[in-house]
Amino acid sequence: MSPETTTYLEIIRPCAAPGRLRHAVFDFDGTLALLRAGWQGVMARLFRQELGPLVPPAELEAMLAEPIDGMAGRPTLEQMRWLSAALARAGANPLAPEAYLERFRQRLDAVIEQRLMTIESGQTPPSAWCVPGALDFVRELRQRDVICYIASGTAEARVQAEAGWLGLAQHCALIWGAEAGHEPEAKSALLAHLADRYHPGIGEVAVFGDGAPEIAAARAAGAAAIGVTSQELEGPALSQRKRPYLLSAGADALVPDFSRPLELVGYFWS
Repeated sequence: MSPETTTYLEIIRPCAAPGRLRHAVFDFDGTLALLRAGWQGVMARLFRQELGPLVPPAELEAMLAEPIDGMAGRPTLEQMRWLSAALARAGANPLAPEAYLERFRQRLDAVIEQRLMTIESGQTPPSAWCVPGALDFVRELRQRDVICYIASGTAEARVQAEAGWLGLAQHCALIWGAEAGHEPEAKSALLAHLADRYHPGIGEVAVFGDGAPEIAAARAAGAAAIGVTSQELEGPALSQRKRPYLLSAGADALVPDFSRPLELVGYFWS
């Protein structure tokens, strides 16, 4: 089926059962929240620092797309395992993946703390660190009695705290992260939980995410899969970098953000 494209919503497959949506599962970083926007650059700098002395520059840049963009949405430890394996293949004696994960977290945490300080000081509103329209869209779903959830590859305690800062936590029935028994895939684990508890039918569950893992998990669970091609720090336009990964994972529709919540709602209630 050829895609149907508007200026906002790109439909690959129409909604399978309009009007039946009851559960909405959201990835966090890059889908709802921008507190970690730019994490790709932080990770790329770490990878270049470690691999740069061992791999030719052109080859290194070609290598980085798959672990950073292709593995987005998975627990970050998996990307650090990739780094350790790549270093070993290049002839180095790498550290444990957990050591690289700690280095990455320290660098990214410094960025996040600066952003949280702007909220705490009143310099920026919480909405400044949300994907455009995210809070309005979640509220719109709640008004239609859709139960909302967050599932993230980020540490669970961090996601819960940050969702609270951004005003999202109060609208979500559950927030699952990459800890507290939900490893290795919080999205798949949460979808399995919903299946066991609610036995949802066709059209009753939708997953929203900017990474391939949650889109693939949605398809495997029979849920609608909405790819969010957010540019994050680069503005609200569709991200050509994310688009091919989301399409190859099986996205049913693509949106750049939630800035037109009623148009996106119309996909499910047309």
